[in-house]
Amino acid sequence: MSTGGFSRLVVRGSFLLTLFSGAPVLHGQSLGLPLTIRASYTTSAKMYLNPRSASFSVRNELMTVEDLTGIGAELQLPLTEDGVAAFLSVEYLSFVEEGDKPVALDGTLRILPVRDGFFLVPVEVGGLAAIPMQAETIRLTMSAGVGAYFAGRILQIVDVEATTASLPVGYGIVVSIGFDYRLSPGIWLHADTRFRDPEVTMDWTYDRRSTVYKGSTLNFPTSTMHTKVNVDGFSIAGGVLVDLSEIF
Repeated sequence: MSTGGFSRLVVRGSFLLTLFSGAPVLHGQSLGLPLTIRASYTTSAKMYLNPRSASFSVRNELMTVEDLTGIGAELQLPLTEDGVAAFLSVEYLSFVEEGDKPVALDGTLRILPVRDGFFLVPVEVGGLAAIPMQAETIRLTMSAGVGAYFAGRILQIVDVEATTASLPVGYGIVVSIGFDYRLSPGIWLHADTRFRDPEVTMDWTYDRRSTVYKGSTLNFPTSTMHTKVNVDGFSIAGGVLVDLSEIF
């Protein structure tokens, strides 16, 4: 840094110290042991139907998901009196689409009843900080952390279902902004938005080789199939925060 730049930094720092020296001291709203129960809506996700195909165009065939809902819980462990805490969050997200769809089996295209979708279980840990506020009934927080994301395929054609051999997992980061409004001692109304972008590839097979539908025998592939899920939208959630230290 040049001498002139250092001088300007000193002047600006002195000005800010003078400006805030008479301001009231604010502290982040610290709670005893907050537990949040929340319902969420994620704006978008993608489901890739053939992620391991040798063909670029086939590999990028996808289904766009715009109605991913979920429910979850988050427990915060306070670390300081100024609103800094660690958190553990677990959530269950799912998308299911039902109806009669064209399905190709044995080289023949048929219209069959299909239940198609996936579920995702984010398990996230990280740190949280309450932004200093003067109002004791309002709590604003920012948090960041890492997550493990477990996924499973939901697919049923007639009465044949997809079975995931093992629960695949992907990893990523999560950033969120939260708002709480105190309704009564220990009870807060909660809202937050989260940003994450996990990708998980699922390996699955059909649980049966064949079935009969309207008098016709349907034969299903016996090989392992692959589906990739990318939850790239942001999450909006609402719920209730309970400060366990005040309730019990």
